[in-house]
Amino acid sequence: MKLIKPLVVGVILALVAGSLAGTTLQPGQAASQLKDISGHWAEHYILSLVKSGLITGYEDGTFRPEKPISREEFVTILVRAKQLPLSGNKTSLAFQDVTPQRWSYPYLQAAIKAGLVQTYDYGPRFDPTRAISRAEMATMLVRAAGLEPPKAPGLRLTSFTDMPSTSARDYITVAVAHGLLTGYPDHTFRPVAVTTRAEAAVTVTRLLTTEARSAAWAEQYAAS
Repeated sequence: MKLIKPLVVGVILALVAGSLAGTTLQPGQAASQLKDISGHWAEHYILSLVKSGLITGYEDGTFRPEKPISREEFVTILVRAKQLPLSGNKTSLAFQDVTPQRWSYPYLQAAIKAGLVQTYDYGPRFDPTRAISRAEMATMLVRAAGLEPPKAPGLRLTSFTDMPSTSARDYITVAVAHGLLTGYPDHTFRPVAVTTRAEAAVTVTRLLTTEARSAAWAEQYAAS
């Protein structure tokens, strides 16, 4: 679903290794072969960056912009966007379901070291193939941007009618206030909704490019 205005000014999605290996088009070939983005709200931006080699489609000529993106895929994008170093150290992570043999292991390892992913958010299992929620995305984006949840106690965002009562609320507040994320025209944020490939690309663009961030979303705050 299209996010609330203003329109995004760019899209970026890094190639995801491992799980997508062997399924993506070569950068030079993809732009002319994508057949499922005509009329899509992010079409122009997807095409532009496909041509530049920053994003690819699939071997069947699709981009699948509305396909949910998994936790490990989004983590990989953030790590690459932030140019975090990957370690050759294969020590076990706190997550039982992400072993050194998994393709996303070095990216998750780097994300944990940089503080983008906190093990206490998930417990003993990360469930890497699970689609990442908008609340999770907000949390990782704020950490990647080096921002902190509001220090003023009791501050809450009232622009949305469905804000969670968990700690994710603070991260959503910061993400929206800094233009990293926006809500929907019906005044919902939909924190548990899954994130699509197109939406993930937009948010990473906003993370990397301040000019791409939303500036017209009027936030409302109140003491809780």
